[in-house]
Amino acid sequence: MHNQLVLFAGYSCAGKSTFIELMRNQNAIMIHNHLNYKIKEKYFFSGIRGVKYIRDHYKNIFLHYDLFASYQIDRDFDRARDLIHKSHNVVIATLLSPRVEIVGRVNFRLNEIKNGDYPIKRKQFNYNFHMDKIRMYQSPDFLSYYEKWFEFISQFDCETNVAVHTPDLISWTINPFDLNDARKCVAGVKHRQP
Repeated sequence: MHNQLVLFAGYSCAGKSTFIELMRNQNAIMIHNHLNYKIKEKYFFSGIRGVKYIRDHYKNIFLHYDLFASYQIDRDFDRARDLIHKSHNVVIATLLSPRVEIVGRVNFRLNEIKNGDYPIKRKQFNYNFHMDKIRMYQSPDFLSYYEKWFEFISQFDCETNVAVHTPDLISWTINPFDLNDARKCVAGVKHRQP
């Protein structure tokens, strides 16, 4: 059994990596308290595809779940479900960003790619990958990926289940997860303050 599993989910470009770096900072006390993150203990960090490398003797696991990259969503849910059942303490944190904010961040990355000094094949691949994101984020299916995630996490009675609101990459608010607030946030409706 694992001591703690932190399952951190959100769309690509929603600010997951930025938030994780902030969270790993020893001075980010508010974040540690909200997520019940034990800064003094060692965590194994992995994406959902790296679950096969997680060994039973790992005490604390931080699983980074990219909703955009989860093409085989049922298999990914099975992997996450298995880890949840093997962990004493489970923290689920869902990163919520309005669609318009995420599209803006992807466009910013597209400009970096266009103006960057990359090998041509890598540049083309990265450009096409980010254009696929733009198409998906602007499609009606955008909210359905979140809905599948919301349905998945509703199956578990976790010690901690929070929503991390990121209206921009500077400010963050962390609230207990509320389904109606989460839906409004990703649709671009301002969420309530605690």
